[in-house]
Amino acid sequence: MREVSASYGKVRALHGVSLKISPGEVVALIGANGAGKSTTLRVMSGLIGATTGDILLDGVSIARQRPDTIVRRGIAHCPEERRIWPELTVHENLALGGYICGDRAEVKRRMEAVLTRFPRLRERSAQMAGTLSGGEQQMLAIGRALMSAPRILLLDERSLGLSPLIMQEVLTVIRQLRDQGITIVLVEQNVHNALSVANRAYVLTTGRVVAEDSAAGLLKNPDVLRAYLGG
Repeated sequence: MREVSASYGKVRALHGVSLKISPGEVVALIGANGAGKSTTLRVMSGLIGATTGDILLDGVSIARQRPDTIVRRGIAHCPEERRIWPELTVHENLALGGYICGDRAEVKRRMEAVLTRFPRLRERSAQMAGTLSGGEQQMLAIGRALMSAPRILLLDERSLGLSPLIMQEVLTVIRQLRDQGITIVLVEQNVHNALSVANRAYVLTTGRVVAEDSAAGLLKNPDVLRAYLGG
Protein backbone atom coordinates (compact mmCIF):
# COMPACT_ATOMS: atom_id res chain seq x y z
CA MET A 1 0.00 0.00 0.00
CA ARG A 2 1.41 3.38 -1.00
CA GLU A 3 -0.02 6.49 0.68
CA VAL A 4 -3.56 5.09 0.63
CA SER A 5 -6.46 7.21 1.84
CA ALA A 6 -10.06 6.07 2.09
CA SER A 7 -13.35 7.52 3.27
CA TYR A 8 -16.84 6.57 4.38
CA GLY A 9 -18.83 9.27 2.68
CA LYS A 10 -17.37 12.56 3.88
CA VAL A 11 -15.55 10.95 6.80
CA ARG A 12 -11.89 10.23 6.11
CA ALA A 13 -10.92 6.86 7.62
CA LEU A 14 -7.37 6.39 6.29
CA HIS A 15 -4.79 9.11 5.84
CA GLY A 16 -1.89 8.13 3.58
CA VAL A 17 -1.36 4.60 4.91
CA SER A 18 1.72 2.81 3.56
CA LEU A 19 2.40 -0.87 4.27
CA LYS A 20 4.70 -3.50 2.81
CA ILE A 21 4.08 -7.21 3.23
CA SER A 22 6.43 -9.93 1.99
CA PRO A 23 5.45 -13.46 0.93
CA GLY A 24 5.06 -15.86 3.84
CA GLU A 25 4.88 -13.16 6.49
CA VAL A 26 2.27 -12.68 9.18
CA VAL A 27 1.82 -8.94 9.62
CA ALA A 28 -0.38 -7.63 12.42
CA LEU A 29 -2.26 -4.35 12.34
CA ILE A 30 -2.79 -3.15 15.90
CA GLY A 31 -4.39 -0.09 17.38
CA ALA A 32 -7.31 1.12 19.44
CA ASN A 33 -10.91 0.92 18.24
CA GLY A 34 -11.48 3.24 15.30
CA ALA A 35 -7.80 3.33 14.36
CA GLY A 36 -8.49 2.19 10.79
CA LYS A 37 -7.39 -1.43 11.01
CA SER A 38 -10.52 -3.04 9.56
CA THR A 39 -10.81 -0.29 6.96
CA THR A 40 -7.27 -1.11 5.81
CA LEU A 41 -8.30 -4.73 5.18
CA ARG A 42 -11.46 -3.63 3.38
CA VAL A 43 -9.42 -1.44 1.06
CA MET A 44 -7.00 -4.31 0.39
CA SER A 45 -9.88 -6.60 -0.61
CA GLY A 46 -11.69 -3.99 -2.69
CA LEU A 47 -14.74 -3.65 -0.44
CA ILE A 48 -13.89 0.04 -0.07
CA GLY A 49 -12.20 2.02 -2.82
CA ALA A 50 -9.02 3.95 -2.16
CA THR A 51 -9.56 7.66 -2.75
CA THR A 52 -5.84 8.31 -3.17
CA GLY A 53 -2.71 6.20 -3.31
CA ASP A 54 -2.15 2.76 -4.77
CA ILE A 55 -2.17 -0.91 -3.79
CA LEU A 56 0.21 -3.24 -5.59
CA LEU A 57 0.14 -7.03 -5.71
CA ASP A 58 3.21 -8.52 -7.42
CA GLY A 59 3.88 -5.04 -8.79
CA VAL A 60 0.45 -4.72 -10.42
CA SER A 61 -2.11 -2.19 -9.16
CA ILE A 62 -5.30 -3.65 -7.70
CA ALA A 63 -6.55 -0.41 -6.15
CA ARG A 64 -9.44 -0.01 -8.60
CA GLN A 65 -10.30 -3.68 -9.12
CA ARG A 66 -13.56 -5.32 -8.04
CA PRO A 67 -13.60 -7.58 -4.97
CA ASP A 68 -14.26 -10.73 -7.02
CA THR A 69 -11.29 -9.92 -9.26
CA ILE A 70 -9.11 -9.46 -6.18
CA VAL A 71 -10.23 -12.86 -4.86
CA ARG A 72 -9.19 -14.39 -8.18
CA ARG A 73 -5.79 -12.70 -7.79
CA GLY A 74 -5.32 -14.64 -4.56
CA ILE A 75 -6.53 -12.42 -1.71
CA ALA A 76 -9.23 -13.74 0.63
CA HIS A 77 -10.85 -11.55 3.28
CA CYS A 78 -12.24 -13.10 6.46
CA PRO A 79 -14.20 -10.13 7.85
CA GLU A 80 -15.00 -9.20 11.43
CA GLU A 81 -18.17 -10.50 13.11
CA ARG A 82 -17.77 -13.82 11.22
CA ARG A 83 -20.27 -12.87 8.46
CA ILE A 84 -21.25 -16.45 7.73
CA TRP A 85 -24.59 -17.29 6.08
CA PRO A 86 -26.57 -18.52 9.12
CA GLU A 87 -29.47 -20.11 7.21
CA LEU A 88 -27.16 -22.21 5.03
CA THR A 89 -25.44 -25.39 6.16
CA VAL A 90 -21.75 -25.62 6.97
CA HIS A 91 -21.22 -27.49 3.68
CA GLU A 92 -23.07 -24.81 1.69
CA ASN A 93 -21.05 -22.01 3.32
CA LEU A 94 -17.81 -23.74 2.38
CA ALA A 95 -18.97 -24.52 -1.15
CA LEU A 96 -19.78 -20.85 -1.75
CA GLY A 97 -16.28 -19.98 -0.57
CA GLY A 98 -14.94 -21.93 -3.55
CA TYR A 99 -17.18 -20.28 -6.13
CA ILE A 100 -14.29 -18.97 -8.24
CA CYS A 101 -13.07 -22.51 -8.92
CA GLY A 102 -14.82 -24.12 -11.87
CA ASP A 103 -13.26 -27.55 -11.29
CA ARG A 104 -15.59 -29.73 -9.21
CA ALA A 105 -12.82 -32.16 -8.33
CA GLU A 106 -10.65 -29.30 -7.08
CA VAL A 107 -13.52 -27.87 -5.01
CA LYS A 108 -14.02 -31.31 -3.47
CA ARG A 109 -10.29 -31.54 -2.70
CA ARG A 110 -10.30 -28.11 -1.04
CA MET A 111 -13.40 -29.02 0.95
CA GLU A 112 -11.73 -32.18 2.22
CA ALA A 113 -8.64 -30.20 3.23
CA VAL A 114 -10.75 -27.70 5.19
CA LEU A 115 -12.75 -30.44 6.92
CA THR A 116 -9.53 -32.25 7.81
CA ARG A 117 -8.18 -29.03 9.34
CA PHE A 118 -11.43 -28.41 11.24
CA PRO A 119 -12.84 -31.81 12.31
CA ARG A 120 -15.77 -30.17 14.12
CA LEU A 121 -16.95 -28.69 10.84
CA ARG A 122 -16.98 -32.18 9.34
CA GLU A 123 -19.15 -33.38 12.24
CA ARG A 124 -21.54 -30.47 11.63
CA SER A 125 -21.42 -30.42 7.84
CA ALA A 126 -25.21 -30.65 7.45
CA GLN A 127 -25.95 -28.30 10.36
CA MET A 128 -27.21 -24.74 9.85
CA ALA A 129 -24.27 -22.40 10.34
CA GLY A 130 -26.27 -20.08 12.57
CA THR A 131 -26.59 -22.84 15.18
CA LEU A 132 -22.82 -23.30 15.58
CA SER A 133 -20.96 -22.07 18.64
CA GLY A 134 -18.92 -18.87 18.37
CA GLY A 135 -15.66 -20.78 18.00
CA GLU A 136 -17.13 -23.06 15.34
CA GLN A 137 -18.40 -20.05 13.41
CA GLN A 138 -14.90 -18.56 13.48
CA MET A 139 -13.51 -21.80 12.12
CA LEU A 140 -16.17 -21.84 9.41
CA ALA A 141 -15.33 -18.26 8.42
CA ILE A 142 -11.64 -19.15 8.09
CA GLY A 143 -12.45 -22.38 6.26
CA ARG A 144 -14.70 -20.56 3.80
CA ALA A 145 -11.87 -18.11 3.04
CA LEU A 146 -9.46 -21.00 2.50
CA MET A 147 -11.81 -22.49 -0.11
CA SER A 148 -10.58 -19.85 -2.59
CA ALA A 149 -7.00 -21.20 -2.13
CA PRO A 150 -5.61 -17.75 -1.25
CA ARG A 151 -2.00 -16.68 -1.29
CA ILE A 152 -2.85 -13.83 1.06
CA LEU A 153 -5.36 -14.16 3.87
CA LEU A 154 -6.84 -11.08 5.56
CA LEU A 155 -8.08 -12.03 9.04
CA ASP A 156 -10.14 -9.52 11.01
CA GLU A 157 -10.73 -10.09 14.74
CA ARG A 158 -10.67 -13.89 14.71
CA SER A 159 -10.64 -14.25 18.52
CA LEU A 160 -13.37 -11.69 19.25
CA GLY A 161 -15.83 -12.97 21.84
CA LEU A 162 -14.18 -16.38 22.22
CA SER A 163 -13.22 -18.16 25.41
CA PRO A 164 -9.46 -18.28 26.12
CA LEU A 165 -9.37 -22.00 25.22
CA ILE A 166 -11.09 -21.58 21.84
CA MET A 167 -9.04 -18.43 21.18
CA GLN A 168 -5.87 -20.50 21.53
CA GLU A 169 -7.28 -23.01 19.02
CA VAL A 170 -7.82 -20.23 16.49
CA LEU A 171 -4.28 -18.91 17.08
CA THR A 172 -2.93 -22.43 16.52
CA VAL A 173 -4.71 -22.53 13.15
CA ILE A 174 -3.15 -19.17 12.21
CA ARG A 175 0.31 -20.52 13.10
CA GLN A 176 -0.32 -23.61 10.97
CA LEU A 177 -1.35 -21.48 7.99
CA ARG A 178 1.76 -19.34 8.48
CA ASP A 179 3.94 -22.45 8.55
CA GLN A 180 2.37 -23.56 5.24
CA GLY A 181 3.57 -20.34 3.64
CA ILE A 182 0.27 -18.45 3.43
CA THR A 183 0.81 -14.72 3.82
CA ILE A 184 -1.46 -13.33 6.53
CA VAL A 185 -2.51 -9.82 7.45
CA LEU A 186 -4.02 -9.98 10.91
CA VAL A 187 -6.21 -7.49 12.75
CA GLU A 188 -6.57 -8.51 16.37
CA GLN A 189 -7.80 -6.47 19.34
CA ASN A 190 -5.76 -8.58 21.75
CA VAL A 191 -2.29 -7.16 21.09
CA HIS A 192 -0.35 -9.94 22.79
CA ASN A 193 -2.23 -12.60 20.82
CA ALA A 194 -1.50 -10.75 17.58
CA LEU A 195 2.18 -10.32 18.33
CA SER A 196 2.50 -13.96 19.42
CA VAL A 197 1.85 -15.13 15.84
CA ALA A 198 3.13 -12.18 13.78
CA ASN A 199 6.53 -11.52 12.26
CA ARG A 200 6.00 -7.76 12.11
CA ALA A 201 3.37 -5.26 13.12
CA TYR A 202 2.15 -1.81 12.22
CA VAL A 203 0.54 0.41 14.84
CA LEU A 204 -2.32 2.57 13.56
CA THR A 205 -4.08 5.49 15.18
CA THR A 206 -6.78 7.71 13.65
CA GLY A 207 -6.17 6.21 10.21
CA ARG A 208 -2.41 6.73 10.20
CA VAL A 209 0.58 4.42 10.64
CA VAL A 210 2.47 5.69 13.68
CA ALA A 211 4.90 2.83 14.32
CA GLU A 212 6.35 -0.28 12.71
CA ASP A 213 8.59 -2.93 14.20
CA SER A 214 9.11 -6.65 14.51
CA ALA A 215 6.61 -8.34 16.79
CA ALA A 216 9.40 -9.09 19.26
CA GLY A 217 10.53 -5.48 19.13
CA LEU A 218 7.08 -4.16 19.98
CA LEU A 219 6.67 -6.63 22.82
CA LYS A 220 9.92 -5.29 24.27
CA ASN A 221 8.76 -1.68 23.85
CA PRO A 222 5.79 -1.20 26.20
CA ASP A 223 6.10 2.57 25.87
CA VAL A 224 4.91 2.38 22.23
CA LEU A 225 2.02 0.10 23.12
CA ARG A 226 1.03 2.26 26.06
CA ALA A 227 1.22 5.46 24.02
CA TYR A 228 -1.02 4.27 21.22
CA LEU A 229 -3.13 1.54 22.78
CA GLY A 230 -3.58 2.93 26.27
CA GLY A 231 -2.39 -0.17 28.11
